[in-house]
Amino acid sequence: MNRQMRRRSLGFTLVELLVVIAIIGILIALLLPAVQAAREAARRAQCTNNLKQIGLAMHNYHEVHKSLPPPGLHIRDGHGASAASTSWGPGWGLMVLPFIEQTALHSRYDFRLIRARDGVNAQVVTVDVAVYRCPSDLLNQPKWDNSGVLFARGNYGVNGGAGNIFSRSNFDEVGAERGPFHAGRHYGANFAAILDGTSNTVMLAEILAGMRSGDVRGAWAYPSGAYITGGSPHYSNPRYLLKPNSYALDDNWCDRPAFCSADNTDRQLRCLSGGSRAFQTSRSRHPGGVNVCLCDGSVRFLSDTIELNTWLRILAMADGSGTQVP
Repeated sequence: MNRQMRRRSLGFTLVELLVVIAIIGILIALLLPAVQAAREAARRAQCTNNLKQIGLAMHNYHEVHKSLPPPGLHIRDGHGASAASTSWGPGWGLMVLPFIEQTALHSRYDFRLIRARDGVNAQVVTVDVAVYRCPSDLLNQPKWDNSGVLFARGNYGVNGGAGNIFSRSNFDEVGAERGPFHAGRHYGANFAAILDGTSNTVMLAEILAGMRSGDVRGAWAYPSGAYITGGSPHYSNPRYLLKPNSYALDDNWCDRPAFCSADNTDRQLRCLSGGSRAFQTSRSRHPGGVNVCLCDGSVRFLSDTIELNTWLRILAMADGSGTQVP
């Protein structure tokens, strides 16, 4: 009898099992955010490292060519090229490939052809380049479809200034809004032209890749997909100016890329058609802000709460304000 009682006492009652399961569930619930935070920290560190590599590539390109690369070339239409053109030639991402250990891929691109989607070039622009992708945004987005040619995605864009990277008037008439890159002028700055200082001027920043094949954002080889800018041209009425990770459900704060296609409920990627004077701001999936690479090659994390005026001033390279990167 005593032996049977001892044998039964070795088991657990149903209540005890439920208590143990509840405790395990609570522990998992407590640990899961910490695990997710650790993973995001690792992804953000990789993203930072990518920007440092691209920043170094930009400096090496500058050393060879005495200027930063243009954000893109439009061989057919020259300086009159529109953001909404499907006939752009090479973008900055193609030009710096030799400086990120992608010489073989660069050598496959035929710069004699008019468009990035022509001939053999279609086999280059569709290649995923790891250093151009932030792991926090690897959501299996489809590639951007440009007349049947699929352009691979990236997560970094060059800084077109506090104005608009496709507006020549923002470059010529409002020099205080000028950034280190300008598509309308096929312009990449010489470091000497960055009068506000290379440590006070953004060179590159994160962007989010479009989630649909009709959305150009993030196409690393295409000029109208891989840039950031302050907003619409200075002559726009009303004029839209965007901070990082601006609230896209508000028409005043959403991107207007040249080719727009996004879910109307997406707080970051909802967009309106931008047409010829397209613009988009820096965005990321990191909680609280975005990574930027400054013109001196250093990488900083900027908060979503940065003041709009401060953001615009560090996008401009010669506004004379002396504003420092927070």
